[in-house]
Amino acid sequence: YEGGRGIRNRMIAVRGQRGSNDYALARVVNPEPLANEGSIESICQAALDLKEASGLEHCVVIIDTLSRAIAGADENSAKEMSALIQRISAIQNATGAAVLLVHHAGKDDDRGMRGSSVLFAACDAVIGVHRATGEEPARVEVMKSKEGMTGNWSTFALRPVEVGRRADGKPVTTCVVDYEVDKHPSQGRKRK
Repeated sequence: YEGGRGIRNRMIAVRGQRGSNDYALARVVNPEPLANEGSIESICQAALDLKEASGLEHCVVIIDTLSRAIAGADENSAKEMSALIQRISAIQNATGAAVLLVHHAGKDDDRGMRGSSVLFAACDAVIGVHRATGEEPARVEVMKSKEGMTGNWSTFALRPVEVGRRADGKPVTTCVVDYEVDKHPSQGRKRK
């Protein structure tokens, strides 16, 4: 849905940085919202086909962004978000995949994800990514973890890397994540 055109370059950059080829990637562009049963079936089939073709045991389905994937639905509606959660569960059950939703915070970043609180409650984990502001570096924070600690965070920076050259000789670039030393596991607390 969003940012899909750059994913190939990002994966090339990650391979170059991490030196691993232990993954495969398939991009499914679904112009229809997740409310459509055919959309769910095409996502499941793509995940299953990729698992079979790659020989890899596990897969992750990334829905980027939730807002675009539920076009026409009201993200503030508990009823509509509960229906979405059922569709996400159907993807998990059919594929064995972990489903990662990319979703945005509201106008006040400190209040967490926008929309109905049903979504936050249904998630097994919520990880907040916060942009760098002024003197504060960008950081990633565990906001919810059903089976673990919350509040842990670490800072990161985006480092540009060249992944190739265009026909006119200009570089093709993307970014990789460099995690900083500034990690704070002591901030965490166990959820009850």
